[in-house]
Amino acid sequence: DAIIPANRVDGLLIYNTSTGCFNYWSSVQAVWLSLCGTPPPAVINISTVQCSEVVVNGIYKQGEFLNSNNTLNIPVSVTQAGTYEVSASTNNGYYFSTSGTFPTTGSYMLTLNGVGTPNRGYNTGDSGDELTIVLNNRPANCKPFVFVEKASVDFVITCANIQSQGNYYI
Repeated sequence: DAIIPANRVDGLLIYNTSTGCFNYWSSVQAVWLSLCGTPPPAVINISTVQCSEVVVNGIYKQGEFLNSNNTLNIPVSVTQAGTYEVSASTNNGYYFSTSGTFPTTGSYMLTLNGVGTPNRGYNTGDSGDELTIVLNNRPANCKPFVFVEKASVDFVITCANIQSQGNYYI
């Protein structure tokens, strides 16, 4: 990437130390292409504005497995097309992930599917679980929150109805 554009002639060959493959410059596509047959990892970013636009979909309840409604929408900017793996994890028993290939540079909205079961719930007004977003093995500076409802536990013990049975010895 440090090669100035004027010196990037069609077919220029380099060894890419990030991917462990030889790449050549394609003037038609204005991108480095891999001789390994796979696209390079994409260069992805989440801006401060995009971080404020992250959307958590679905209802999250303590002890209830996430379903197809539990997704996370993350807007990203792609400055180099290629493959991607994106995850958003918590310390509460569930996470989100997706992977694929960006065909071109630009802005994209990724939908990450949720998996797992929240172990803890929070009181109304609490922020909830902080998400750690990782873009192609690099942590993002975006840390949104997911609110998880506490499990509603309702039971009654009536002691007057308890009767002991059998013989008991000391």
